[in-house]
This record gives sequence, C-alpha cells and structure tokens, in this order.
Amino acid sequence: MARLEDASEKAHDALAQYYKISSQHTHNNNSNNNEQVPSPNISVSSLLTDFIAYDRRVRPEKIIELETELASLEQQLNKIGAVNLAAVAELAEVNDRLEPLAQQTADIAASMNTLTDAITSIDETTKTLFMQTLDAVNTELANLFAKVFGGGHASLTLNVDDMPTNTAKSEQWRAGLTLMAQPKGKRNSRLAVLSGGEKTLTALSLIFAIFKQHPAPFCVLDEVDAPLDDANVERFTSLIHELAGDLQFIFISHNKLAMQIADELKGITMPNAGISTLVSVSLEEAAHYIDR
Repeated sequence: MARLEDASEKAHDALAQYYKISSQHTHNNNSNNNEQVPSPNISVSSLLTDFIAYDRRVRPEKIIELETELASLEQQLNKIGAVNLAAVAELAEVNDRLEPLAQQTADIAASMNTLTDAITSIDETTKTLFMQTLDAVNTELANLFAKVFGGGHASLTLNVDDMPTNTAKSEQWRAGLTLMAQPKGKRNSRLAVLSGGEKTLTALSLIFAIFKQHPAPFCVLDEVDAPLDDANVERFTSLIHELAGDLQFIFISHNKLAMQIADELKGITMPNAGISTLVSVSLEEAAHYIDR
C-alpha cells in the first residue's frame, strides 16, 4: 500500500511537470499560429491502471546501471569535498599577485627580444668588419712576405674544414685561422714546417700587416732577430727600411747587422762596479765625424 501511495505521489508530480511544459509549449504555438491545441487527457489513475494491467517494471539491468551511475556521481561529489566559501576572495588575491608577475614576465620577454636583436646586429657588424679586415691583412701580408723573401706567397685562411658539416655558410667566418706560407722555391705549407728564420720573418710580416691596419706612432721590437742568421737579418732589416718611413721603430738587439740600420744607438755600460751609465750614440753624427 505504501509503495502504491509513493508511486501515486510521484506520478502526480510527473503529470504536473508535464502539464506545465505542455501548456507553455501550447501557448507558444498558439501565439505563433493562432490555433488551439487540445490538452492531453492523462490522469494518475490511467497511468496506474496501465502500470498494473500490463505489469510494467523497470528492467533489472537498467536498475544496476542507474545504481552504478548513482555510486559514481556520489564518489565524484565526495572527491570535490566541502564547498570553499572563501574561494572567490582567494581567487581575487591570487589574481592580484599574478598581474605584476605577468607584467614582469612580459618585460623580461621584451628585454630578451631586444638583446637578441642587438646580438644579431653586433654579429652582422662583426662579421662584416672581420671579413674586411681579413682581406686587407691578406693583401698587406702577401706584399710584405714577397718583399722579405724575394717572392712567394703567404695568407690567412679560415679553417672551414674543421667546422661541423651542417654549419651554415653565413657562420663560417667564426672558424679559426691558419697561416699558410710559401717562400720562394718551396711548397705551400703550414708555418710549423718552416725553418726558425722563416717562421720569424713570416710572423713579422703578419704582425706588420696587422699593424698597418691601425698604425701607431712607434713600434717596439724585443730581440726579434735573435733566431735569425745573417741572411735572414738582412731580410729583416729590409723589412724595417720598408716601414720606417711611416713609423718609428724602437728595437732591442745584440746583432751587429741589425744595429747598423739604426739612426741612434742607446746602451747601458758599467764603467765602475755597481754604477750603470747610459750611452747614446747618433750614427749620423758618428758618420760625419769619421768623414772628417
């Protein structure tokens, strides 16, 4: 009896909801079409009669499915936990903290972009200046080397073969440099296989080729002629004569042939024990004195 009353009550509620929706739908249709639609003749008694007469029941598998869905929904609700009434205030606080952090992140990203653009611009300028300077140095090096050795060829080359195979052509200027020298009558080779005198003269040719790109009023050389024999000293002095018109040389030497090309000699002597004396001799004045 209790189950019947409960079913009757639920049926009343369902019919009330149905009539409400049906009346709204009918009203909308009437307002659009100006036609009257007859309301359905459904009652609780007719539903109960139909339910009992045809022995209608919910299928057991449907009940199991609904119970499983109910258990799943209850489990999800339990996972959600209690409602946090302060969530809105906490969200506002987090947003207040997030806004300046987001601004700082945007500033950092903009700074990184600016630095990246600056680095790219510097790289392009450096590449251009480097290649221009390398070409100018190679030109001067070839001229000086040919004058020192009476022929031959020397150059600075990029070590492109030592770079990874996938290196872009625009990045090959970053490779290292190798000094190649070919004195007159010899094969083109690296500096390491040359004699000591040839190495020194080749290195001096390179130094002066670089020096001529940004010349200074004077140049100081310290014992650069020490590994040279007499023949190579003559080549060294000819190189000094070649450049002496544009700058002043100050060099330290113990070689007689090198001293002969100087305009003035300065030395230190010790006539008495513990007492050093500076001696200065002008070779031009000494030549006039000898002529007399």
